[in-house]
Amino acid sequence: MTTEQHTPLPWEVDRSRILWPGTPHKGTPEHPEFVVAQCGVFTGQGPGTHDEREANAAFIVRAVNAHEKLVEITERLYSLVLDISHKSRKSACLGTGDKGCRCILCLARAALAEAKGE
Repeated sequence: MTTEQHTPLPWEVDRSRILWPGTPHKGTPEHPEFVVAQCGVFTGQGPGTHDEREANAAFIVRAVNAHEKLVEITERLYSLVLDISHKSRKSACLGTGDKGCRCILCLARAALAEAKGE
């Protein structure tokens, strides 16, 4: 896992370009914002049609901008379910607790690890 930090949030989308408006000095006079990524429209490369590449850029920006909030709420819900489980003295894990388990605690734990790059 890299220790390098990603470009600060929030990101924005302009057609197929993923932008960070926080550094006007890094752009060009025509496009003063910093381009974080491009989904292939300007180069003619990339998957699918022009519309699909624009949709990909918009989807990436929504996911990136929501990431920290989703991790936070998942951690809080995980703690709440675990706390309820301890107080009721019943296991919240409905499965075996291994990687194949599909209970809410195991799914949340796996999702958090993936989201945090662990």
